[in-house]
Amino acid sequence: MNDTREKRNEIVWVYGGSAAGKETFIKFISEQHPQKLLESLRWGNKQIVPCTESMEWVAQYEGDPKGPLRAEIPNVVVGLNSQNTNVVILVKGQDLDLEADRPRKLKTLLPEDRHRIIYIDTNIDEVFKRLQRKPWWEDSFTKEEAQQWLDHQHELLRGLRDEFEITAVDGSTKGAYKIVDQPV
Repeated sequence: MNDTREKRNEIVWVYGGSAAGKETFIKFISEQHPQKLLESLRWGNKQIVPCTESMEWVAQYEGDPKGPLRAEIPNVVVGLNSQNTNVVILVKGQDLDLEADRPRKLKTLLPEDRHRIIYIDTNIDEVFKRLQRKPWWEDSFTKEEAQQWLDHQHELLRGLRDEFEITAVDGSTKGAYKIVDQPV
């Protein structure tokens, strides 16, 4: 890369369980510009750029037709990064990204920029209520299964703690986001 910029862009993967509010958080931050929250995340003087493809190219299962698109997310972020300076690029993360090691691969592609993970921490009871409203929800799914999915994500995220700053944000109430103790 022939770019001589200082580390001014920040690439942020937004994780949390299914229905934790990842996309809602990204849209809230990028559309509402909540100054207090932006300052607490150290983004007060930065433009927020959502990676819309990461919200559109959602792969739900192994072999999902959107899986190959999902694999292109790092390239999309590299493009956004090359077009912008002094921005925070928000990427909606999925377990598939963690399993494919995409956050780490993206960090290798963009070594001059800061890389971070925001974890949307939402109580399992609230997550379960939200899950039941998802169009793909099946009545046979249980709260225990939802907890297992969440535990799996926590395990994957723990593997990144030494390489990424992980900040947890309470996602229980839309718009009332605040930094909380890290559950992973």
